Amino acid sequence: MIFAALKVFTDQTDFAANYFPEEKPWKSVDFSGMEKNLLHLLIRLFNGKAVFRNEQKSEFWRYLFLVENAPASQYDVLIDLVRQNRKIPAAVLCLAGAGKNFHGFQNRNWCSLSGNIHLSAYVAPNKMIKNFASGFMIVAAVSVLQTLDAIPWLQGKPAIKWMNDIFIDDAKVSGVLAHTFTRGNSVTGAVLGIGVNVAASPGIEPTPFVPEAAALADFVPEKSAITQGMVFPQLLTFLYRNYQILLAGDYRRLLEIYRTRSLVIGRNISLWRDEIQKPAEKIAAGKVKSIGENLELYLEGEKTPYKSGRLVLES
Repeated sequence: MIFAALKVFTDQTDFAANYFPEEKPWKSVDFSGMEKNLLHLLIRLFNGKAVFRNEQKSEFWRYLFLVENAPASQYDVLIDLVRQNRKIPAAVLCLAGAGKNFHGFQNRNWCSLSGNIHLSAYVAPNKMIKNFASGFMIVAAVSVLQTLDAIPWLQGKPAIKWMNDIFIDDAKVSGVLAHTFTRGNSVTGAVLGIGVNVAASPGIEPTPFVPEAAALADFVPEKSAITQGMVFPQLLTFLYRNYQILLAGDYRRLLEIYRTRSLVIGRNISLWRDEIQKPAEKIAAGKVKSIGENLELYLEGEKTPYKSGRLVLES
């Protein structure tokens, strides 16, 4: 295995030590001599704070920005910079300990708590990728699934609730997002967002869509047995490997993992119109027969699949 330098930037070296316990010297960053493609990121992510850097090893990732308290969603920041045609490096990771205005799918509020993982990743494939829209969502979801499977007490327990949540024992522990950019037939960039409740369980109000939220620490013998430093490197490895699978054109390999670990296939569900500002409206109900090539939901007795909506697992 060949490793390359991963340039790590942080505003709090004590916070960064949660992820890189091996002590390496941190150097202060001089913004005046910074390359433009990095300067845009540093300004937006650190909001004028002093920044420090060192280097670690990585199979693929080249830059990691560790922010203890993010002033805004790093996922949104990456998307905004790409939309502004700001040239940012490929293979970029942004990790926040906590922050403001974090969100999940359809801009629903995401409760960010210290002790959990809030990761955004940017890649720039610059090539044609079949099934890219669902492909990057699957890459993120399957990577979380495999990361949790690598934890001894959790192996085989996590499952994917259509279309972008990870559940353990009917409690949500993770959610993923994906946003892609295209030019002609080429996928020029993709931003992935991954939230994993590692140590802290959000105290959310139960709904039919998310009846319970939990943290990974709730499923292990002792809460101290699982940390961000344990989960994070595994997540980066699986994220890179699954991205390579997608790039190689083996989308169906990832899709089959998604289907096999689906929480909804064979279950009775109801589907509701996914519009935050309007009253909930049921659009379908029945037993899930299968999941299609682009994550469409097929119900028994119906020929037309459903491509969107909020899903409720019925008793």
